[in-house]
Amino acid sequence: MKLNLFVAISGISLAVLPYLFSALGAGSLALGSLCGILLAIFLGILIDARLQSSSYLLNIIMSAVTLNILATSVYYQELPSLQQLGGALLAALLILFAGILTFFLRFISIQRLSTYTNFIVFMAIALSMASLALGINMLPFPKSILFFSEPSHFAMALTPFIIYTILANKRLHSLFIVIPVAILSLRLENLTLLLLSLVCVIILMLRFQLGILIRFVLAFAIISSFVIFSLNNQYFASRISLDSRNLSSLVYLRGFEASVASLAGPPFVGVGFLSMSLRAQSSPAADLLEQYNLGYLNKNDGGFVAAKILSEFGWPGLIGLIYSTSRSLPKLVYTLKLASQNKATKPDNIFTSCMVAVLMQLFVRGAGYLGPFLVFAALAYYFRPIFNHSISALTRK
Repeated sequence: MKLNLFVAISGISLAVLPYLFSALGAGSLALGSLCGILLAIFLGILIDARLQSSSYLLNIIMSAVTLNILATSVYYQELPSLQQLGGALLAALLILFAGILTFFLRFISIQRLSTYTNFIVFMAIALSMASLALGINMLPFPKSILFFSEPSHFAMALTPFIIYTILANKRLHSLFIVIPVAILSLRLENLTLLLLSLVCVIILMLRFQLGILIRFVLAFAIISSFVIFSLNNQYFASRISLDSRNLSSLVYLRGFEASVASLAGPPFVGVGFLSMSLRAQSSPAADLLEQYNLGYLNKNDGGFVAAKILSEFGWPGLIGLIYSTSRSLPKLVYTLKLASQNKATKPDNIFTSCMVAVLMQLFVRGAGYLGPFLVFAALAYYFRPIFNHSISALTRK
């Protein structure tokens, strides 16, 4: 019973509270994340959970944040802000929460975890479709869905749950997840959801025992159909274009330009932890958004997490991003290979699910790193496959 309660609270903390608080006017995911994490940590302590050893990850992240705050404070001749100090505390709590959650995920049975994830995904999809069919809008935003102010937040929150259900369920049963997600992406006209449905289709295709040539042909056909459909659909074509009149393109370009500016000029360590909206330099995309009186759009997060990391941490952030991604991608290929052979274990599936969510938020659509992103990244780190010999040797088998 205690285990069930903790898993339920953790799911709510990750999937609902951060985005709900943001939609209600919190301005970012931080406040909702803090409330949810504190609630889950308190519950974990009450039921006497042993923490996953997180000292290494905690030391790395807190050292990077502390050094960045000190370096940028000296350069800009400003004292660290309360926002930065509070953000550092929240980062530590998020890692602590991930450690507690890791403990429970290791001990929960595969059947029970599958039941929870299936329930979360089924209810989210069913309620979403019902609200769209009945025209019910729970939040005062034109494209809000359930407790999320926009479909992209819906996709970000549910990505690891959806991927896990596809990996853990029988292959034919997973079709009942993939098809509704694809329908939702078209109905809501959201590129992030559409990309998620494409990833789901590819992962599901890998799970079928097909020859390499057939898989390659199917993958080529699916990706080509996706590209052709996107280019011929006016809404999706506008989202992937670099037209300066498109707001989504401008937001993405502003994040890219902020990243380049941090790498190109002093102090070369970024504008500072949680300071993207305060110290970011002017750029053509930012100026256009200001002309449209929309300078506030994604000003704090850059539209995708990689932009925020590069803007706020500069060259150290780029080095860390390249290192962590290069170490993680081969492991993701390995766990997907296991999934294609129906040999993936529960930890393998958890790693795959969290890693896909991390990559989606890094490079497609993200709402900052202080929230579900950091928790998913920590879980991917804790559940990463450990090898006794080279990954390349394993992936060739």
